[in-house]
Amino acid sequence: MYALAVNFSSPREWREAVSRFAEELESRLGPRLRMVVALPSPGDSLYDSNVLVVLSGRVAPGDYRAVREAAPEGSGINPLVVPEGDEAAVEAFELAGGFPFPGRSGRGSRSARGGSEEGRRGRAEASAG
Repeated sequence: MYALAVNFSSPREWREAVSRFAEELESRLGPRLRMVVALPSPGDSLYDSNVLVVLSGRVAPGDYRAVREAAPEGSGINPLVVPEGDEAAVEAFELAGGFPFPGRSGRGSRSARGGSEEGRRGRAEASAG
């Protein structure tokens, strides 16, 4: 089971696109999918992305391809893929999305701009793909 965080004040079309995306991710990635966090609109951006995809374990090149291919055509979804341990990215998306989850605020010690080294590599690989 994964967590899906979508702000219900977001446009319905955006919420539906993110929901379809999360369902497709679940079918492609199975239990490795831990969390999907969407920013309030497709025009919002954090780390040059508007949807965060959190996976358990190490993120492999094939994961980036699977995530890219899962985004519905024309949906405006620009995903960022990070491992479960990238607390800075998770916390930044939660706060930007308007839903800091109980027990999570203040946990990340890394800069929200920088994140973890693996998260930065993931953003570069996802952008290049």
